[in-house]
Amino acid sequence: KELLIRTLYIEMLGHNAWFAYIHAVNLTQSKNLVLKRMGYLLCSLFFNQESELLIMLISTIQKDLASSNIHEIVIGLTALTKLMNTSIVGSVADAVVKLLSHQTDLVRKKTLLVIEKIQRVSPNYLSDYGEKMKKGLCDREPSVMAAALNLYHTQVKATPEKYK
Repeated sequence: KELLIRTLYIEMLGHNAWFAYIHAVNLTQSKNLVLKRMGYLLCSLFFNQESELLIMLISTIQKDLASSNIHEIVIGLTALTKLMNTSIVGSVADAVVKLLSHQTDLVRKKTLLVIEKIQRVSPNYLSDYGEKMKKGLCDREPSVMAAALNLYHTQVKATPEKYK
């Protein structure tokens, strides 16, 4: 953990610390939630959208999204908003869509934010995008409705002719 923080400083100073990237990926698989969150944070700072190491995170993210622990789900969803690219969309989209009906409002809100990212990265991947947006707008929790409203605003901005 301490060495990865120092690696972050090395990166901030403008030097390449590629040799430590794999340790950040390994940290995402930790059972300790603080270390898991730190691993995802470091991965989101170290990797760009085209990084080949993102493929190594797919199974960990899938496992976190299918977890019964709410904190692991939220950490995985938060990481997806930063790390999402076209190669990850196909493998996590179904798990993300299932989380729209989760009992926790924070999970539903983060899920809508990830769906917005999926829509930006791969616009034609979700066929019933409008239905997911409507489901979020009709939610009982105001924070989920706000996320769905943001999703709606982004969609209207992208295709205004569709909503006139």
